[in-house]
Amino acid sequence: MSKVLPATCLAGVVTCEGLPVPGVTILSEGLGQSSGLLILEEDSKTYVATNSTDIDGLLSQVTLALTDVANCLENLDNSGFWIAESSPKPPVLGPTITSIRTEISNLNIIKGALK
Repeated sequence: MSKVLPATCLAGVVTCEGLPVPGVTILSEGLGQSSGLLILEEDSKTYVATNSTDIDGLLSQVTLALTDVANCLENLDNSGFWIAESSPKPPVLGPTITSIRTEISNLNIIKGALK
């Protein structure tokens, strides 16, 4: 009968309940710190990283960066001035800003689906 326990892995060392587990097959690179599951079956021990928290963090960082870009473009577009010219110009970046904000929404939908 299989048993599944929460575990962590760092630099190729799997720990479960704070104790190292020798002889584990690691199904990830095992280099960076990760959390995952230790699967115990008769004579085998396997560690599987659960990376949804890593993906969630990455999506959050990308969303924040895109939001900053959209905000900067919007501020620049709404100011009516460009650095190279001194005469006011009408806003022209609206479609680009809308596209970026749409992608931000799409990333948030993907992020929500991970849970």
